Amino acid sequence: MFRDLRDSKSFPALVFVGLLVAVESGILFAASLTRPSDITAQHGASASRADDRTDSQRVDTFMIENLRRMGVPGAVVAVVRDDRILHAAGYGRGSDGSPVRSDTPMPIASLTKSFTAAAIMTLVEDGTLALDAPVLTYLPDFELADPRGAGITIRQLLNQSSGLAPRSLPQRPAVLPGSLADQIGWLRGATLVSEPGAAFNYCNDNYNVLALIIERVSKVPFAQFLHDRLFVPLDMEKSHLYLTTGEAMPGIAVGQLLVYGIPIVRRMQNEFMGGGGGMVSTADDLARWLVFQNTGGRTQAGQARLSPTSITAMHTPSVAGSRYGFGWEQESLPDGTIAIEHSGKAPPYVAHQQLVPGGYAYAIVLNGSHSFNAEAASFIMGMHELVAGRTPTIGPPFTFVGVSFGSIADHVVAILTVLSLAIGVVGTVRARAWAARRATRTTWLTIVRCLPYAIVALVPAVLPWLLSVMNRGTAVPWDVIFSVWPPLPIMVAVSAAAGGAVVALRSIHVWRLHAGGAHGSPAEREAAR
Repeated sequence: MFRDLRDSKSFPALVFVGLLVAVESGILFAASLTRPSDITAQHGASASRADDRTDSQRVDTFMIENLRRMGVPGAVVAVVRDDRILHAAGYGRGSDGSPVRSDTPMPIASLTKSFTAAAIMTLVEDGTLALDAPVLTYLPDFELADPRGAGITIRQLLNQSSGLAPRSLPQRPAVLPGSLADQIGWLRGATLVSEPGAAFNYCNDNYNVLALIIERVSKVPFAQFLHDRLFVPLDMEKSHLYLTTGEAMPGIAVGQLLVYGIPIVRRMQNEFMGGGGGMVSTADDLARWLVFQNTGGRTQAGQARLSPTSITAMHTPSVAGSRYGFGWEQESLPDGTIAIEHSGKAPPYVAHQQLVPGGYAYAIVLNGSHSFNAEAASFIMGMHELVAGRTPTIGPPFTFVGVSFGSIADHVVAILTVLSLAIGVVGTVRARAWAARRATRTTWLTIVRCLPYAIVALVPAVLPWLLSVMNRGTAVPWDVIFSVWPPLPIMVAVSAAAGGAVVALRSIHVWRLHAGGAHGSPAEREAAR
């Protein structure tokens, strides 16, 4: 009976459907067990009375409902209007079970760039730095493999038009740099993808160079400069700067990466972050930072720390064809509004800050994300809808019978993974019969029929290279692939194992049949039927 089923035309479809139902049922069950259910709000003392559009209860309801729907374990949120903090709160928990409060620090990744830019503008207003001066004026040892690097200016680093790009950087060192000077020394192997000032190319190391310039000009470590000149005056007492993600970060809400909608405890990949992404901050502190932006450089107490001219320069694009200013960029919203914003990604953490006309400003950091990190921006858009008087909704990136799989991409890759497994199961079960049918054929025809499976089995060996080519030469090692999008290496591993098993079993059975004669022994011929 099994032999008849194995040889039937419907057998591959039955295997695929059976595996798909089993795997997706398992995902649904695991996702339902791990979805956060006890999300509550922890309010800070920094918020003043909310206005008629933004009351804390509406914000809490919006956040709690959508964190649950999207499977995100925790968040910190700040809402500001002009110089008033309307809302500052934490939601949910870290993966260690600790509650997320308004003063719980979280990595804010590339939101750090807006702080680095503000630090540069502080030195400009001090008169110790000029925006259009070459980097070599302040870093005489700054050197690239490309001689055009000598013409890069401070302004071009700020607006990401220096010509540096991820694809033009040398191979990452095996040991992480221990200082900004070491990190910038590594750039001696970098080239430029365009003339300085000619085009926008986003590159974190532009802001690492800026951080080192701040150290050299101020004669204090970059982290200390941020603390003394920004964090203390703005009363951002829980904000800190770390050069690498491997440093101890006391009190942070440990994050989770959502894989097929299932939360997996995930610490950040060990990377050098520095001036491009090394800060941690809280809802309370980010609220004070947004007030600083809204009021043209004044603290919540009304003390001027930067001029309105400097704040405007930071928010204004300064490269043709680019929306990027200094650590901020302009973005058109669906209703035609021009927002000033910046996002940050340090999986599993995602962050977003946004200033909109009318004096409203928002910041959010999530300690859990799906593979493509779109959740923070979705929450910010929901906040925008909320204060506009509309009813905001955020749907999970993909929903099936009410449970989020994480994202459409995760779900599609899960189906492809099951399909690969099904092909492998069918191929291995039919391997002996396949070999018997080809016992009298030429060897090269047999090899050609096995070639697709062999190619699939070799994908793990070449995938990092293929991704680096697609990423314009930037190396993409396996640990990065897995940390950014686990479903992809899972699919590749399953496909490779399935393909390798089919090739191996077919080869064994062909060899045995040839070893027993052109048509194999009677027992082998009977078993293959």
